[in-house]
Amino acid sequence: MGLITAVNILIILSLISKAITHSSPMCDNCTCLVHDDKFIFDCSHSPYLVVNELYQDANFVDISSDNQTLYDIYYLNMTGLPIENVHTILPNSSVKVLDLTNTMIMDITNEAFKNLQQMVELKLSYNLLDGLSPDLFKGLQLDGKDYPLRSLKILRLDHNRLHTIHNDAFQHIEQTIEELYLQNNPLKIIDLSTLQAIHGILNLRVLDLSSTDIITLPPDFLHTPGKLEELYLSNNLITNVTCLGLGMAHVLKRLTLSGNPIINITEETAFPEVPTLEFLHMCKMPELEVIGDHALCALTGLKELHMAYNPKLHSISESALTHVETGSEAPVISYLKKLYLSNNALTRLELAMHWSALEDLDINGNPWTCEYENQWIVDTLLPVYCKINEKRCKELKCAAPIEMEQYTFYELHEKKYKMRRLDQYGNHPENDGIILVCFMLGLLIGIVVILFGVYAWKRHWFGIFDKSPAAYSRQFYGRTTTQDEYIE
Repeated sequence: MGLITAVNILIILSLISKAITHSSPMCDNCTCLVHDDKFIFDCSHSPYLVVNELYQDANFVDISSDNQTLYDIYYLNMTGLPIENVHTILPNSSVKVLDLTNTMIMDITNEAFKNLQQMVELKLSYNLLDGLSPDLFKGLQLDGKDYPLRSLKILRLDHNRLHTIHNDAFQHIEQTIEELYLQNNPLKIIDLSTLQAIHGILNLRVLDLSSTDIITLPPDFLHTPGKLEELYLSNNLITNVTCLGLGMAHVLKRLTLSGNPIINITEETAFPEVPTLEFLHMCKMPELEVIGDHALCALTGLKELHMAYNPKLHSISESALTHVETGSEAPVISYLKKLYLSNNALTRLELAMHWSALEDLDINGNPWTCEYENQWIVDTLLPVYCKINEKRCKELKCAAPIEMEQYTFYELHEKKYKMRRLDQYGNHPENDGIILVCFMLGLLIGIVVILFGVYAWKRHWFGIFDKSPAAYSRQFYGRTTTQDEYIE
């Protein structure tokens, strides 16, 4: 134990020594760490930092060395500093990740980043950019290529004010960039200029268009980016998956539609054939109610289905994941690896799939009914569930009927409990008790009234049932006044 502590101390002292000996002048105002001879500068909480230091060569070049080598800077964090505008070309540096998030940038000069030829990721999130000029990302002319930023792979432009994107905005990085993040920009539609700009990116693998208020995608949007693997469309105004042109995708593996106002996905509005899709997210959808027959059956390669926290989702069809192959009549059931259906409004689970093939499962937080329709959960699914995640399994609770609310499915499984079977109409006889009591009381009272009426009729009470002349006379007979009453 003592030896390990001593080794750790030596490592820390070594790192501190390196930091002191080879540190950049920027470390006077920023938090600097050294890892594997690479500097990590965190200037986000530096009240004394002068923003102009971002443009000073001495902060990025070791002028004490004979050949003035670049400091090996992996990450430069300028988050939150009041930069506002970048009107000066940044000096030559070895920065791999440049973070200019939330720096109130409204304008960036052309070629501002051209000297950052080792930059892999550029973060311009949470700024005030409303446009991108064609030469904004212009780099140096290298190997005859047209001024590329040769190392840039990830570009984050989310949470800005972009309504459209110039069709040549990415012309200098179209061969290098692989991930583009445009979420939380007020695009509203993918116009022709924006479409051309995105289609020009040859190696695009990840595209995020979440929270851009789009309703649909152009018909051929997914046809041109032949390497697109991940598409994020969360929190938009999409109401129908058929309007997204998903069938045009070539290698799409991950799709996120969470937060969209889709109501139902039926056989008529089902997902088109996307055999490469492996991960589908449809969570926190405020209007989603029904997943109908064969709604997901065309997603034959699906491995993970995330469909949680949908407050109105009350029905998932038994055949939602099944499909029938050409030339065969037998349905083919998908082999999901992970299924998440937690915190919906599901009362019963009928989904046909290979439950034993699951590697992860979460169905908790639904108002499950503990009745015969869910008996298979107790008998068949629960052992599988407990094997996957024992904690979740033991917390799966009954929500109805009222007398079963205190039980968990695990308790019912341990007791080998057999749930009651409802009648053919799905009625609950136990709820008819009050009706039956009232009916019996009414019947008894009715019998008493009828018997009383019969008895009164036989006794000729009230003269109502006596039709004889004497009875008629009695109806109009009045006692005469006596003599004494008359004298008075």
